[in-house]
Amino acid sequence: MSQSRYQLPVMIAVLLIAAMTAWLFLVPEEEQARGRGPSDAVRVMAIAAETTELTDSLEALGTARANEAVIITSQSTELIASVEFEDGDQVAAGDILVTLQSSNESARVAELQVSLSEAKRQLARLENLATGNATSRSMLDEQASRVDTLEAQIDQARANLSELTIQAPFAGVLGHRQISPGTLITPGMPITTLDDVSIIKLDFSVPETFISGLSAGQLIETTTAAWPEQSFTGRLTSIGSRVDPVTRAVPVRSVIDNSDQKLKPGMLMTVRLIKNRRNALVVPESAVFPLNDGQFLYRVEDDLVARRIRVTLGDRRPGLVEIIEGLSPGDRVVIEGGLKLSDGQTVELINTASPVANGGF
Repeated sequence: MSQSRYQLPVMIAVLLIAAMTAWLFLVPEEEQARGRGPSDAVRVMAIAAETTELTDSLEALGTARANEAVIITSQSTELIASVEFEDGDQVAAGDILVTLQSSNESARVAELQVSLSEAKRQLARLENLATGNATSRSMLDEQASRVDTLEAQIDQARANLSELTIQAPFAGVLGHRQISPGTLITPGMPITTLDDVSIIKLDFSVPETFISGLSAGQLIETTTAAWPEQSFTGRLTSIGSRVDPVTRAVPVRSVIDNSDQKLKPGMLMTVRLIKNRRNALVVPESAVFPLNDGQFLYRVEDDLVARRIRVTLGDRRPGLVEIIEGLSPGDRVVIEGGLKLSDGQTVELINTASPVANGGF
């Protein structure tokens, strides 16, 4: 009974050994190879290094300003007779905005004109008398001086009268009206605002490291929170003559066409300056790894052997890194599975794609 119990496991072991021996000799060698597969190849994802256009850019904040802006006020203290505009009106240069009461000034001009006419008549009479030596030269000169004085007084009176008519100094858009007819206005009291917004001026500061890339006429791109889906193109008009010793930045002014009047003075705008546009060799950031004191990646050779290559990095973009030295366009680099690799190891490629598409540039 005890002996049969030990014989059963032995018989099973013999049968298993016999089955394995039969499989090794009877199954075709190529089928065994298919079943085993390559023992030392590591499955990786590789990508071909490509060139794409890169630019160095700088973002700055600036405040929009009108091309011309003024607060309309009066030079005289007088009651307002009429208001000739409404809020937000478009006006041309010279359009009348406000008239002040001018009865006193008008009467003064009329009075002086009458006096001037009489003075000129007396001057003409004295000139006729002087031809016959019937009057003295001093009387003639005195009357001529009186005529000149009255003419100057009339010019002054007319200037005072013109100040009672307030006109637009340039074409633009009026703001809110701050006065009403009958208001006693004094010098400096705001009547309204006038802005020429056909062109927007944008002042901002640029770090001194970017000065070499600045030039008058250079294009800029701007955005604002009011129009998040739209960008506005402008150009640099002037670069400051001094660098701020505290901020190490130079003031820059640009102008933006605003014929559609979407931009308003006072808006906060983001400016993007473009510098050093170039074709650069890029790979996904996942392909590069630090080792000791350098940056490396695995390059897949034609015989599917991975070689560890030292590279010099340049600029970075979301998901991408620029390769300055160590790699050529078209070289295949490992972007997934590199942690299992060692230099000179055979790899099995999963697929190859574009670094620009993968990097999201």
